[in-house]
Amino acid sequence: MKKLFSAFLSFIVASSLGAAVSNATLIRLSPMPEAPVIDGKIAPDEWKNASTTFGGISAKTGLMTYRKNNFRFGYDAKNLYFAVTGEQPLAPQKLTGDDTVEFRILPPGKEKPFIIRFDSTGKGAIPAGVKVGSGFAQDLLTCNQGKCWTAEATVPLSALGIDQIRDGEAWGLQMIRHWSSDPETGYWHQPKTNGELGTFIPDAKAPAVSFDGFGYHAYEATGNYAWSYRAENPTASALTLASGCYMVGIDGAATLDIENPDLIGKAEKKPIGGKFTVAPGKTERFDLYQMAQFPGQPRLLYSQVKNAATGTDYYKRAMFWDVGISRKAAVYGNRLGLPYLCAGFYPSYGNRLRVATVFDSKLPCVMAVITVKDANGKVWKTFKRADFGRPISDFEEETVLPDLPLGEYTVTLDASDADGKHYTHERTFALRKFPWQGLNIGMERVIIPPFKPLQVDRSKNEVHALLTGYRLGGALWNAVYAEGENILAGPVEFRLDGKPFDPGKIRLVSAEKDRVLYASEASKGNVKLELEQEYDYDGFCKVTVKVIPQGKVKVNRFELRIPLKNEVVKYYVPLDKAGARAKGAPDLTVPSGEGKLEMKACATPAGRIEHYFWFGGIYKGICWMMDTARHFSLDPKLAAQHLSRENGAVTYTVDIVNTPVTWEKPFELVMGFEPTPVKPQPEGYRRTSEWMWDYPPARGADFAGMAAPYNMVNNMFYPHGTIPNGDMSYYQFLFQCRNKIPTEQERRKFADDYFARNGEWIARNMPLTDPSVLRNMLFDKRKYGQKYFLLYQNPAFYSSHWPEAEMYKAEWLPWDYPVDDAANEYVATHTKEYIDKLLYEMRGQARMGYDGMNFDCFPLGGGFNTVIGAGYRARPGKVPFIHNGNMLQTACSGIVPGMKLFGWRELTKRTATMLYVENKLTYGFPWVELHATHSLCVPVTAFCTTTITWERGSGGGEYQTRFPESYILADMAGTQSGIIPRPIVSTKGAVPGVSKADEIKTMIAVSFGFALMNHCDQGVERNHENYAVARDAVFTFGYGAPGVKTLPFYGREKQPVTCNAATIRMTQVVRPDGKALLMIGNMGGAVKADFDLSGLGYGKCKVTDVFTGRTLEAPSMEIPRHGYALLQVEKQ
Repeated sequence: MKKLFSAFLSFIVASSLGAAVSNATLIRLSPMPEAPVIDGKIAPDEWKNASTTFGGISAKTGLMTYRKNNFRFGYDAKNLYFAVTGEQPLAPQKLTGDDTVEFRILPPGKEKPFIIRFDSTGKGAIPAGVKVGSGFAQDLLTCNQGKCWTAEATVPLSALGIDQIRDGEAWGLQMIRHWSSDPETGYWHQPKTNGELGTFIPDAKAPAVSFDGFGYHAYEATGNYAWSYRAENPTASALTLASGCYMVGIDGAATLDIENPDLIGKAEKKPIGGKFTVAPGKTERFDLYQMAQFPGQPRLLYSQVKNAATGTDYYKRAMFWDVGISRKAAVYGNRLGLPYLCAGFYPSYGNRLRVATVFDSKLPCVMAVITVKDANGKVWKTFKRADFGRPISDFEEETVLPDLPLGEYTVTLDASDADGKHYTHERTFALRKFPWQGLNIGMERVIIPPFKPLQVDRSKNEVHALLTGYRLGGALWNAVYAEGENILAGPVEFRLDGKPFDPGKIRLVSAEKDRVLYASEASKGNVKLELEQEYDYDGFCKVTVKVIPQGKVKVNRFELRIPLKNEVVKYYVPLDKAGARAKGAPDLTVPSGEGKLEMKACATPAGRIEHYFWFGGIYKGICWMMDTARHFSLDPKLAAQHLSRENGAVTYTVDIVNTPVTWEKPFELVMGFEPTPVKPQPEGYRRTSEWMWDYPPARGADFAGMAAPYNMVNNMFYPHGTIPNGDMSYYQFLFQCRNKIPTEQERRKFADDYFARNGEWIARNMPLTDPSVLRNMLFDKRKYGQKYFLLYQNPAFYSSHWPEAEMYKAEWLPWDYPVDDAANEYVATHTKEYIDKLLYEMRGQARMGYDGMNFDCFPLGGGFNTVIGAGYRARPGKVPFIHNGNMLQTACSGIVPGMKLFGWRELTKRTATMLYVENKLTYGFPWVELHATHSLCVPVTAFCTTTITWERGSGGGEYQTRFPESYILADMAGTQSGIIPRPIVSTKGAVPGVSKADEIKTMIAVSFGFALMNHCDQGVERNHENYAVARDAVFTFGYGAPGVKTLPFYGREKQPVTCNAATIRMTQVVRPDGKALLMIGNMGGAVKADFDLSGLGYGKCKVTDVFTGRTLEAPSMEIPRHGYALLQVEKQ
């Protein structure tokens, strides 16, 4: 990297007195047609014809500062103009006199630079004639982190002692942001020697080139970047420019997986932009979007834009960055020890208000008063804490405010020290009305296909769903049915100190078509269990166990045991799996042998529960899930779940207590069970295909997927579904183009017309909208022409800019005390109200024309919030100061986090119900899709029809290595939940010794062998002839089509063609016209495969190699190691 960087540096000496000027950082631009107003405000287009540069380069690290700022520079015939916008510290910290901006100017012929430096109050070194201004407002720069400070300055030429600016003469220029606490200096030009300046060259025929930034979507957390450049042409002539910009970094997997280490591969230049023309008075933009550029390895952004004909440089700069290193080097830190306030308001919990005040020994306080006021100043609650003049400690308080009217509220801490000095910190919340509240969309009591009404046999206490059922007996069940077979080897039961509970009475509370409720009792010694069993129509059973000790009861062990017949069990699936997700999946085969069985695939540490677990075979099995280990008593050195084999039974055991505890009060445990298979797979979805970068949807397939977004503007900054200027034309155009891709001319005209109508309105009214991103969305041909529109949703997404945030931020974020400035795609919790809001939005989208819903980020949605029931406090701990910049790195001391799997289930079920009620059926079923990187969690996917999978192995390598057969059959193929998988394809060649060609070869082999042809793109190798041929051939033949049998080797229906080679896996597509297609994948070494075609009943056959067109003399061929073949068989 250092060699790369040094190659960019060339210097010219402007003065013998040491004021060196480097052209390593250079801007050459025209004068601004209109002067900006120096008032600390950046109005739309005010600085459009200046040059903007994002990112200061730290003197500490040589990298871009973690704290964001940009630099703007322009000029006209009389003045130079400067502006710096940078983030402020979050309250209770404030900008200090050490937070300053500095501008250095060295006019041609001058020996010493002219220097201006001032703080946010306007104090500093401001030479005569210079005008400065400061303002505080939200900005694109840090739109998720509160307000920014913008400093502006006008420097008249007269103050510099010159009378005019001459084209072509080089000036020295430097712009600097000095940060306080932690102290750090960020430079526009990184000086190689002390005082060195960059270069500014005036040129009336030049454009104004800007680097606007890394994209406005929280790149620090997501690792997703959009390097954005802009060229303005204020001249009267067209300008043809050439970009030499590029990014150099580690070429990691293209993935949305937040845990991807992104450390695989070789440094590779990623060019940004190319040759382009800017018409007079117009703007052109170019950018590069890349995902998964996570911290851990410095990257270099080299910027160079020049005249394509003459080679004249207009913009040049080099900047290294690494968010992780920069964050550790310098951030705003509370060095004074200011007391801070946390406040969490919970409207869905009876207007519950929690407050916490945290003090620092560096600044002892002797009194604290917390007041809750409305917008009119009325005090609704006061908390006070004092200790007779002694320093007070951290404290938490709680109250309920049931009579609060709608409105805005402020919670204020006023703390004072022994000298009477006061320190304040404010938090806010609101009570508001929203149209989605109370609608309960998706909670209609209907049964969606393919499910049937529940059947109850009262005499046997049996409940049966479509393919599964239960017989109540003992504490829980003495029979669990899968496709009519009792798969239990013994009763599902609780045990207390090794002994089963004695069963009590069983009572049928209610029996309805979609819901059955049973109540039962059991007891052992001085402990009684009261169980409520709620059966849903997909076969899921939610069990609420009330544990009632009779007096003080010492317990050494309390456990749940689920024994299955040994012949049923081949595989197991935990929620969290061992190993780095980017490198592939673990083997999910249940080990042989007797006694306790090692579960190498489980990643759950000792002392913690596995929140979800399934075990069984390709179809039959059972799963268990639980959101929280609240009320558990676990030894931190012991595993809390076990799998064992004994006497023909494989038993899964969950320890609830494995270290001594004394029970005195009743408590409840809530858990869920579901046998499999839940439903048949919806075969119609095998017809779907979508763009794989520049591979179009497969011929013969139905173009269906989530190519067309709904949000025209970033929903991190604006409410979901915000429509700029009320112009609905995008949606009208989109759905008019169903089954028809508009031409390039039609798309360009539409985009141009749209911006002609709305461009100025968007700039003025929605400044947090990136116009280049919106234009690309409107123009991209891959967005149009779908038969079925699946819409991407992220239920982990949350933004403090939503109107609901002020009311629900405590409930919708995973901490007891909310992060006021949170804006992130990985943090939302799944409370009923969050789901209510999402369902309301999705119903509107369905009515607009979208056919189905995709949900990303499973299983996020739990966290440390003890009020909503995810986390629980296990020991005392300090309340941390959490903000958007540190929230993904901050754990709450003493709190054990939990999950929201029941919330995910509610989300998928309600979505399927909403689509059914809205008559939105695709291939006969509601299209609900889950991005299931962690696990194909049966109770959540029971109401899905497809899943996104394979992202776990996005780091590269051969697909047979990435995904063992056991993993595919247990947690991908979809037989247990009754879904069709849509695998993410990533062939990056990032593993040493495995080329991109190897990866796509093995990917085709596994796709053929396991019926995994419904691909989604995250980095497929381009221009691979066999891949394009394979997709087209498979779908045009009839893969997944009505009346055509698509038969995976693991399916219920026996395949008519057999093979002698043990490593060969096949999917067979059999048409009724005497033709069949053999999709062949080799999971092992090179092999000669002989095929027995007699089961087809064709008699004499013609066998053709689809890739070569060659007719085989016999149904036999050599299949290379991890290779594939595609054979068409025709009856003669």
